[in-house]
Amino acid sequence: MADIESAESHKKSGKKAVRGKKRSTRIDMTPMVDLGFLLITFFILTTTLNQPQAMDLIVPAKEDVLDKQEDRNKVGDEQALTILLGADDRMLYYEGLFDDPNKQLEPVEASWGTGDNSIRSVLVRKSRERNPRYDQIPVLQKQLNAGEINEEEFKEQVTEIKGFKQGAVIMIKASPDATYQNMVDILDEIKIANVGIYAIMDITPQEQTMLDETFNQ
Repeated sequence: MADIESAESHKKSGKKAVRGKKRSTRIDMTPMVDLGFLLITFFILTTTLNQPQAMDLIVPAKEDVLDKQEDRNKVGDEQALTILLGADDRMLYYEGLFDDPNKQLEPVEASWGTGDNSIRSVLVRKSRERNPRYDQIPVLQKQLNAGEINEEEFKEQVTEIKGFKQGAVIMIKASPDATYQNMVDILDEIKIANVGIYAIMDITPQEQTMLDETFNQ
């Protein structure tokens, strides 16, 4: 790796000794560079590059998007379930449409995870109530795992079931105090619960007041 060249000692001749000239140390870095390239090549060949990860979402068709008033009017009161994301990882949900200021709604606080009061259980219950074919989705999943149907057939049938027009419509509204992680988590719950039609919407002042009054009691 390193060649160190030093002067040889000269024998004394006569009365004076002649000392050789010292030369500087020269380091040959070629082996180190070769080793570096070998290591790079090794890790490239033996390491799987990270693949981008994304959540597979089945979103509503264009005519089902709830971004216009006329689209909202198509949703029946019995179909609607609204989730309000608040501060400190807390949330409320209420059933029905908040289209009348004098309408009495009963907001309920839901929890994350599993359990009777979890938002997952609420989503499953609402979806099952509104869609008579909802329970076929786990059956199709088992058939896919057993190789009885292929991936394309599975997605086609699941999309058809989730697209049931009279099914549950879930509206997600985040307050300014909610976090980005809350939104990610609720979308995960939407996927786990096999929700067919949902929309992310702006929270209204009345709904923000509902959050404040419920959580500040």
